[in-house]
Amino acid sequence: MNDFIFNVLPSQGATILFGQPWDAFLPPLAGSFLGVLLGIITNFGVIRLKNHKEKIFTIRLLEKELMNMIQILDNNTDGSHWGSVPHEQRALQLQTDGWISSLNTGTLRFLTLDELDSLNKIYYKIKKYNNTMIEYEYYFRTRNINDEGRARDWLIHESPRLKSELKDLTTQKWMNP
Repeated sequence: MNDFIFNVLPSQGATILFGQPWDAFLPPLAGSFLGVLLGIITNFGVIRLKNHKEKIFTIRLLEKELMNMIQILDNNTDGSHWGSVPHEQRALQLQTDGWISSLNTGTLRFLTLDELDSLNKIYYKIKKYNNTMIEYEYYFRTRNINDEGRARDWLIHESPRLKSELKDLTTQKWMNP
C-alpha cells in the first residue's frame, strides 16, 4: 500500500498522492491562491473608490444645501419687513432635506468625527432657528405681540450669526473636495 502512495522512481522524481507528480499540483494551487488574493485586493480597491465617491457626493450635497441657506439668510436677516410682506415671502425656514437624507442613508459614515461634529453643531442651530421661525409665525398669526416680538428679536439677532457660521463651515478645506 505504501508503495502505491509514495512511489519514487529514479527517472520520475518524488511523487505525492496516487502517483501524481508535484509539478502537476503546484501550478493550479498557486494560480488559485493568487487568483483569490487578486480578487480580494481588487474588491477592496473598488469598495474604497465607491466609498470615496459617495463621500464626495455627500459633501457636495450638504455644501449646496448650506449655500442655499446662506442665500435665504441674506434675504431674510433684519426682519424689519416681515410685517409688511405676505407670509410666503416673510419667513423662510431653512431646508434640511440633504442632511436628513444623509442621515437616513448612512452616507455620513464616510466623514471623519471632526467633520461630523461641525455638521452636527450647525444643523442643531439650524433646527433651533427653524423652530423659532415656526413659533414666530404662530405668534404672528395669533397676534400675540409679546411673544412675537421676542421671537422676532431672537431671529434678528441669530440670523447674522448663523449666516456667519454657515459661511465659515462652507469655506473649510474638507467642504471643498
